Order: sequence, then structure tokens, then C-alpha cells
Amino acid sequence: MPGGFTMVYETSEEVSILNATHRIMIHPNNINLAELLDWGYSTHGYLVDLPAGVIRIISHEPSGIPTTVKFGLGDGCVVATEQPLEWGWDGEYSPILENFILHDNCQINNLGYLPMIVKAAP
Repeated sequence: MPGGFTMVYETSEEVSILNATHRIMIHPNNINLAELLDWGYSTHGYLVDLPAGVIRIISHEPSGIPTTVKFGLGDGCVVATEQPLEWGWDGEYSPILENFILHDNCQINNLGYLPMIVKAAP
């Protein structure tokens, strides 16, 4: 993956918010923990081998290892998650997908978005 991180597949209904004031958690929707639980898997795993300077936003439980992070890369940034955000949106559990799409805090002038869907399981 960009930045050298690795995705570990381990489903869970439980997550914890590590950085409640991060822009992804508050703009344009204020996301609370109840919205992130019990999606019929709230997360499909966690992220390891993270680069220096990573911002941990949401963790996989019970491991406590991040499932959602942000880090700088080149002139931009990477926002990575193992959460099935489209499922959370479609099931009306949480509007966090909108926050990800509208995230614009990479401190570069010309933003480019490259959505990546990585199949984590057979």
C-alpha cells in the first residue's frame, strides 16, 4: 500500500474513536461512537507497518490497532480505512462516508482523490 502499510483481515463489530476532533470525525457530520458500531462488521481489519507521523483516527477492537488513519505522502496525504464506509452509508448507520469524500485537509493546492477498494478476503 502507499506508504508501506499492511492490511490485516479480522472482522469486528467493535471500534473505538482515537481522535474525536479530527476533521474526518467532525466535518461536515459530527460522528459519534454509536454510529460506528454493529454494522454487520464495523471493520474488516486493522492497519500495521504504518509510516512515521501517522494520525490514528479509529481503532479496531479488541486489538486497539488502528483501522482508520491519515498520513502525509509526497505533496499530499493518504487516508486509509478497513471500515466498509459504503455499507455504513447505505445501511444508514453513519454518514462518515460523506466526511471521507469531503475531506480536504491535505495541505496541498490541487487535490486529487484516488479511491481504492482492496479486497480483504476471498
